[in-house]
Amino acid sequence: MKYIVINHCKCNEGFCDSQILLSSLPDGLPIAWRVCIFLKFCMICCILHLIQKQVSLDIMNMKRLPLFVLLILISFYSCNKDLKENTIEKWKSEIVQTEKEFAEMAGKEGIPDAFLAYAAEDVAILRNDSVLTGKEALRNFYENRNPGLGDVSLTWKPDFVAVSSSGDLGYTYGRYVYTVTDSTGNSQSREGIFHTVWKKQIDGKWRFVWD
Repeated sequence: MKYIVINHCKCNEGFCDSQILLSSLPDGLPIAWRVCIFLKFCMICCILHLIQKQVSLDIMNMKRLPLFVLLILISFYSCNKDLKENTIEKWKSEIVQTEKEFAEMAGKEGIPDAFLAYAAEDVAILRNDSVLTGKEALRNFYENRNPGLGDVSLTWKPDFVAVSSSGDLGYTYGRYVYTVTDSTGNSQSREGIFHTVWKKQIDGKWRFVWD
């Protein structure tokens, strides 16, 4: 964890004379987030200063009060909007990276191992016009697969990714190429569109729940 410490605030009226722990922030937090948090802290500090000094209405001109409040609201809205957008983009990047590692594993270690590694325990997957529910059903499917199919390979890449505002569900879609090579070396390929639904697990990893 990293900490932001403010030594002196510009109000300099008692709230910030000593070192103040502003916030505990995770590693890798964007600079824009840190700036937003700092600005919010300064605004709160100034408001508390005004309250403490019991500023009278004749000192704080009523014509300026609405503008002061409006600026605070705009700043809070802007910061919150930027934080949310940056967080969603971070989640999207995590899903894309997971999808990339998933595809790489399928190419290196085979389709069964990759799908079992990246499937959630409550996965539902469509195969041969049937829906397999649960990771155990998926494992049985691969174990009982016809060995006479030959060497098979599967490549894919997401063209689109979206994630929920809560950050626990997302989905991708794109094109895949499924290739079967028989014992004589002849290959046949089939192209199509895949759609995968991802769910963030308790450990923070993304695993697919539908494919």
